[in-house]
Amino acid sequence: MNAAERVESNNDLLTELLLQLPPKSIFKFISVSKRWNNIINDPFFIESYSKRRSSSDGRLLALFQTKFTPPTIPGDPIQMNILPIHHCNITFDHVPKEGLGTFMNSSNGLILCGLLQLVGKHMVTMYTVLNPVTGKCVALPRPPTIWRDELYLSSFDAMMCEENKTALEPNYIVVRVREFWGKVMKIETFSSVTGLWAPSALKATGSITESLYEPLYMPPVVVNGVFHWLTASFELAVYDPNKYKKHLQLIKAPYTSGGNCTSVIVTRSPFPDDVLLYGAIDSP
Repeated sequence: MNAAERVESNNDLLTELLLQLPPKSIFKFISVSKRWNNIINDPFFIESYSKRRSSSDGRLLALFQTKFTPPTIPGDPIQMNILPIHHCNITFDHVPKEGLGTFMNSSNGLILCGLLQLVGKHMVTMYTVLNPVTGKCVALPRPPTIWRDELYLSSFDAMMCEENKTALEPNYIVVRVREFWGKVMKIETFSSVTGLWAPSALKATGSITESLYEPLYMPPVVVNGVFHWLTASFELAVYDPNKYKKHLQLIKAPYTSGGNCTSVIVTRSPFPDDVLLYGAIDSP
């Protein structure tokens, strides 16, 4: 047995080898096999890799994975299994008495949580932004629209925080998906600068409602200030609020259908390259 075969047959040796690699290589190797995917997404590997990379020049900007089973009947719920969030012992000030709800996403150190509350006859998601470093907790005002398919559409809300090294208060936005119609996705955006929600309509480069099922499949990935959703027709719906405030670009994902469950990874390389990277793994 040669050295390569010994490494391939031993999980400990393979893990140690993967820990030495840069983020770009890790992203590529996650699609080598189901075994390599399991090793890279193991909580021990993620924690060990993060600690090693924190003292080096490179850093993993984003790694998102979700496994889903497409519905067989139109209107059936999509079954999702999102990677678990590890418990952390942090005390936050001014937490709403109703609670924080569930984790939605994070950006540049801030965390977005959402809690369903009854407003009149409608369930509405109320949002809270957390800063784990300062312990500060900010409850956002109620969104202007209280009618939407809350249980479905709230899965696609997300936050983007700009990297701010001079001001004490971070600059962030929260994007709330309101509805879809043909080539248009209507959203509401909260700005930490104005403290207000603002409605807008994003015009897509193609139809985002062609599928018989629900238009979107997974929560968005926010990298380099850009939002990425995966549509039911396996296109990436890309929204850059800093460059194109009313534009939604659809990019056909290089996906080949196979097994029932699929792992999807979306990220971008660091600036100035800012290259969009996409990966998908079919499960047998």
